Amino acid sequence: MIRSTTKYLFVILFGLGVFYSCKEAKATPSANPMNRTHEHQTELTEKEAIQLAEQFVKDNGYTNAPANKSNISYELMDQTGEDVSAILERRHNNLHPNAFCISDHDDVWHIGFLSTKVDISNPDELELNGNLSGRAIIVDHISHKVRIAHKDPLFSMFRKL
Repeated sequence: MIRSTTKYLFVILFGLGVFYSCKEAKATPSANPMNRTHEHQTELTEKEAIQLAEQFVKDNGYTNAPANKSNISYELMDQTGEDVSAILERRHNNLHPNAFCISDHDDVWHIGFLSTKVDISNPDELELNGNLSGRAIIVDHISHKVRIAHKDPLFSMFRKL
């Protein structure tokens, strides 16, 4: 009798533990961003993606505008533990602030920004259709995440804005 009562109590306690664990798992958001759904986010328009990319290059110190030090996005070439001021000094005024071109591929926008070494005041047709130096900013259609591309972009493959 004691043995069957013990088994019965064990089964009840185990069941309550499983029930409570499942309830907690549903209530607690996942720490893994890959498991999060984006059901509340809408797909970005081209114009919105360009605005996010232009704000990103400004906030991260790539233009001649002051950077937003509280929200810096780090690149692969930034040294671990490097002072933010040194990173921002290296980035300062490297890119023109306005997007130059755009490409839509695999649910992300690739938005091109020309290097400040490129004179955009009077470009000729060959320059406009070539692969001018600069960087591409990647903006996800759904999640709205923004990051800088680490490969040199082929702006000849992008649509000019």
